[in-house]
Amino acid sequence: MTAATRNHGPWRARVLGALALSVVPMVAMQGTAQAAYRCIKFDENANNYPKENEHWTRWNGSLRSPSHGGSNKTYNAGADWKGKRYDRELWKGPIYQCNPAAKGCTYRWGKSKSVSTQWSVGFSLGGSLKGKAWELAAEVTPGYSHTTTYTETFSNDIDLYPGQYAQPYMASKMEPQAGFVRGAYKSPGDNGTKCVYQGGRGTYLHGYSAEWDNTGVVERWFSNVRLWDFNGYYIWR
Repeated sequence: MTAATRNHGPWRARVLGALALSVVPMVAMQGTAQAAYRCIKFDENANNYPKENEHWTRWNGSLRSPSHGGSNKTYNAGADWKGKRYDRELWKGPIYQCNPAAKGCTYRWGKSKSVSTQWSVGFSLGGSLKGKAWELAAEVTPGYSHTTTYTETFSNDIDLYPGQYAQPYMASKMEPQAGFVRGAYKSPGDNGTKCVYQGGRGTYLHGYSAEWDNTGVVERWFSNVRLWDFNGYYIWR
């Protein structure tokens, strides 16, 4: 079987959002923090991070936490591995046969078809994140949970030999990719070193001694990323 195709070119990469976890950096009030560290207050009222994570994510023995605000943003560092591209079939239409007694046929399906497709499939994200934190980290990976509608009009003609079959189809060009979600607050302690900072009206509150690490790893992602869509005809005898 052969396939006559029309290519619609790669899209620009989608802008990938940052994780949302409310944290407010404060100047440390006691000497438990190292010089490069600050006392970080995590918003206990935020609903976007589960308590079971205790505001931290383990990675290679250190403790890290996503954040937002100012220039400190967790981000997708891009794919550092790409596998072999392949075609993912989205739809197949009716089969047409050129009359075996004819000298040949010119065929056009001549209709429009719309299909729903995903920006990525086979998504996975490490193993240390839980609940809402997992969902937030997923949002900075290529196309997680995003869908779109692909519409094509089969208006081109194809020539067939007597007895040949033709069937319209729509497909996506896919590519396996993997990379890191980076950017995190890093604690010097095994379980987060506690510190104290000054709150309002002379009060003192507890936080965690941490520093922002722009290259710090939050998680590793893997996905089959949709590069572009195309259509054509399967042709066989």
